[in-house]
Amino acid sequence: MSASLAVLFSNYQLYTHQLIQLRWQAKSLSPWIWAPKLAKFALEAEREKDLLLDIMLADGQLPPASKSAHQRLANIPDLQGVKKTLPKILLRLRENSQLILGQIESWAKEQPQEKKWAKLKVALEERLLELEVGPKRQELSA
Repeated sequence: MSASLAVLFSNYQLYTHQLIQLRWQAKSLSPWIWAPKLAKFALEAEREKDLLLDIMLADGQLPPASKSAHQRLANIPDLQGVKKTLPKILLRLRENSQLILGQIESWAKEQPQEKKWAKLKVALEERLLELEVGPKRQELSA
């Protein structure tokens, strides 16, 4: 499980960076007032990532090297061409979130007595639902 925990932490790192990137891109789209919600999501994801870090440290593990996080960040598009890259980033967020959900569900089955997995899963599912609803609502009003 320890290798999987490092993978989950790494996925949460990427997820958090994607939320922050998406928030900045949302701010640059003047009619799109979704940036505050994304900022809230990023803060919640940071708290969940801190919980995962505590779990890893309690398990005697160190977090993944920051170099890999920087390499992943380099793949996130810059702020130019926001309208073209936004759907791609949303798709990556959904895909990454599904991966994280799958890992959380697997661990919840392995450790049914641990409540932390259920809390992480619920928080992520709520954000995923809002990610699905938010952009569609905006697209309809644009």
